[in-house]
Amino acid sequence: MEVSGSDQFFKDLITNMDSVLAELRKFTSSCGYPIYSSIDVRDSGWKVCAVDVNLFPAGFNLLSEDDKLRASVRMGQYLSAKLMTTSPWNITVIPEAHTNNQGYLENLAGICTILEKAGAKVRVAWSGPPIPKAWTVKTRNGFDIEYLPVEEALAGADALVLNHDLSGGLPKFLEDNKLPVFPSPQLGWYKRRKSMHFEIIDALLNSLDKKFEFFDPWYFRARAKTITNINVEDSDDRRRLYNEAKILFEDLRQEYKERGIADAPSIFVKNNAGTYGMGVLQVDTPEAILELNRSDQNKMRKGKEAVPISEIILQEAIPTALEYLRDPSDPESKVAAEPVLYLIDGLPIGGFIRIHEKLGARAQWKNLNQPGGALEPLGQLSDPCSERPFSKIRNTCPREELDGKYIYHFLAKLHATAAGLEECPPE
Repeated sequence: MEVSGSDQFFKDLITNMDSVLAELRKFTSSCGYPIYSSIDVRDSGWKVCAVDVNLFPAGFNLLSEDDKLRASVRMGQYLSAKLMTTSPWNITVIPEAHTNNQGYLENLAGICTILEKAGAKVRVAWSGPPIPKAWTVKTRNGFDIEYLPVEEALAGADALVLNHDLSGGLPKFLEDNKLPVFPSPQLGWYKRRKSMHFEIIDALLNSLDKKFEFFDPWYFRARAKTITNINVEDSDDRRRLYNEAKILFEDLRQEYKERGIADAPSIFVKNNAGTYGMGVLQVDTPEAILELNRSDQNKMRKGKEAVPISEIILQEAIPTALEYLRDPSDPESKVAAEPVLYLIDGLPIGGFIRIHEKLGARAQWKNLNQPGGALEPLGQLSDPCSERPFSKIRNTCPREELDGKYIYHFLAKLHATAAGLEECPPE
């Protein structure tokens, strides 16, 4: 869909990209950027939003070899600057305590390989219940991960790399730790809130709006509302959630009308402190919240590690323009996709594409991070956008958009800046 003014806005942004990025750099926190992060992008063509930002990303095994090489180079630069020494460094990785999740184990192997190629000597700590001695787990691709008891893994380390989102709280060994930890444990889900990140994004976008006459924050902002002290199993709380959703839907309908968007809006109901695609529902009307069945209520009852969900974000759904029909005569055969960008020290190094083939005619509006999806390296969507016949957006493919003059590069820097400000707010 073509929205009035969107083409011109993105052209103006690309023309002024150097100046916009220079202005954005002025807001960089004293902590800089996280060591790594990933952002889920929804690009409708008329609006481009990061709808989720993960500061403890898994999925490094899904990167292309070129992406991994870029990641290792950038990782070496990051560690040199942070530790103020040249390689080799003794780095201990603190991962999730998984032994059977093969996807996660391959991710962990990917992180270790990137660190080793960056110049680090890598050890892996077991973050679960204490173990008396080292033990080895083999990934399905043949990589041996040697888990060490925490004390042994930390002895002699120069720094820790955390790939554990701390949904269940801060472990004692990290409370007592004096070593540098990247990312900061203060960014774990036991403390972090998605709403805080998006509040910072709003402030940054408003600052750019004041600086540049052409700039319009709407193109990068997913409208959202945070509701606290909520229990979706309680009928009164569902009524409260419905009332807030009704206001948001009305606001979005008015915005869409003013912008010339013919589609009806949709929203996501999300856990304000969660990951792994858990605690997420999509609704097309506010009344759907009053009609949540027992299964949907259960989805919104507890998040990862069975932590109760007590804060919810109502977030504008952004349709994806990356779509095609397997059967041109059947709208139910729609395939939809979204890019997931990976950043090292605030710079995009690549990513993957999340694809779903079984979500029906409105697939472009739905949550793609659910069972039945496929994950493919972003590099496969180079001109002519791979064997999958996705249309180009703004005449580029997603991998091209990571270049410094394009939109995804700006989006990455915007959210990396916000993540740094989460850790170290300005005084």
